Parts: sequence; structure tokens; C-alpha cells
Amino acid sequence: MLASGFNLNWINISANLLSTPRIDNLQVIVYPNPTARLVNYTGDDFQEFDLFSQQGSKVLSGGISKEGIIHLGKRSLGDYLLRLRNLQSGEIFSQRLLIQN
Repeated sequence: MLASGFNLNWINISANLLSTPRIDNLQVIVYPNPTARLVNYTGDDFQEFDLFSQQGSKVLSGGISKEGIIHLGKRSLGDYLLRLRNLQSGEIFSQRLLIQN
């Protein structure tokens, strides 16, 4: 029982729901960075990507070509967060990405 009178004994959080796969040995290179309209990556096998603005809004998502090319289209200049996802293993890789002309 907490001092404010709330009882949190009924909350049961599974560690599996909150955990993400360990990627300690993951070696991924995203290039070029800065970029204008596309980026390449080498490393682990990722199938999908998400691109987030500095405000945390998802501005783009899609598939990644078998060659590891990610087409970003025309985006406003600035800093973004690029998140790569492996759909089979659940691995996620994130990196800051600068878009400029």
C-alpha cells in the first residue's frame, strides 16, 4: 500500500511484454548521413523502417529493398530518427539521421 492510499499489488507486468531482443553484437552502418532522399544500410537483415520527426511524430514508414536501400522521398530539412525493424527476430535499430539538400 502506498502512502497516498493506492494499492498496486494487483499490477502484474510480464517481463516479456516490456523487453526487446538483445542486440549487443548488432553491427549496422547507415549511410550517407547526412542524406537528401535515400539511405543505404549494411548489417543485420531488416525488412521495415520508420522515420520520426524531432517532435516524435512518425512521418514515414515502409519496406526496405533487398539491396538495403531506404527511399525517404522529399522531406523537410532537419534531424530525424530512423528506426529499422527485423520482423522475424523483433530486433530494432535506431539512428539519428540528418536530412539536407
